[in-house]
Amino acid sequence: GENKLSQECKKIASVFQAINAGVGRATAILGARHVVRCVADYSNAAMPFIAMEFAGQMGAEVVAAGATHPEVLLGYVKQVAMALAAFDQAIPPQIHYDLKWQNTAVSNRCLKLIDLDSSLPGTYQESVGNGQNDYTDDFAPPEKEIVGHKFACGGIGPAQGDIRCPWAYAWDMYSLGAMAIPFLCGLQEHTTALMIMQFGEELALQMVSMFKTNAGLSSWEIAEVILAAGSAIVELKKHTLQDFIMMHDTPEAAASRQQWPARLVAAFDAKFRFCKEMPVTIVQLLDRMMSRRPDVRPRPSEVLRSLSNVSTGCAWDGV
Repeated sequence: GENKLSQECKKIASVFQAINAGVGRATAILGARHVVRCVADYSNAAMPFIAMEFAGQMGAEVVAAGATHPEVLLGYVKQVAMALAAFDQAIPPQIHYDLKWQNTAVSNRCLKLIDLDSSLPGTYQESVGNGQNDYTDDFAPPEKEIVGHKFACGGIGPAQGDIRCPWAYAWDMYSLGAMAIPFLCGLQEHTTALMIMQFGEELALQMVSMFKTNAGLSSWEIAEVILAAGSAIVELKKHTLQDFIMMHDTPEAAASRQQWPARLVAAFDAKFRFCKEMPVTIVQLLDRMMSRRPDVRPRPSEVLRSLSNVSTGCAWDGV
């Protein structure tokens, strides 16, 4: 059988082939820059290896380090949306299927999607096909529970064979919401504070240290942020970002935050202020990303329109 290295290069090549066959040239060119390439396949050599393009540091560590400013975070969200827009216009459309900050890499503020091993075409045949594609539970949408379907296709029957699924983009869009929201408005700081207040500083520190070791992360601070962001995703399944902003925008909530460690209060206040000043249309858009209904989630092109005034900070984009 084909070895895993060769399969990975072939998978990446098929993604780029689909992007290049797509309908929107400008979208394809801009988005393809934000997807890692396999530059050489030596899987048949005596010492087999593949050469991947250098993509940078793991995105999760970049986003978590120094609790990234919300404006910078939205720039990274926009870059992911550029890649997803290229996937959406591809023929056939492509689904990353395991999108999370750990599967992105950042160099000089420029982000690329990496680890495309789980990616698949967004076709009807593929949606009901056999085989298991890996995804990460916290970042996967509710339709992961649909037996016999890898993703929700949306109104296409077997008669049309491998025609594009209208909702092919919706799986990754949910993941992008789960990536973005915990880091934006203070949710991650709120979850960290709750953990410390519930378990005490010492036990919370032990939990973070264990997570750091298991996840192979470079620092305690980064581990704390990523662990708390995971808990925040669970919270988001109970209420929306709009609800969170309303609940915490009261004198009582502000008073109770004074019991938190000072470092968390300062970080929360800065992010919360940013979100209150953010256009309500962007807050609504973020909430729609994590809708239980695939048809309610925005297409990548709509996300890019909503974030048109946000700079990505990446020299390739010119925006």
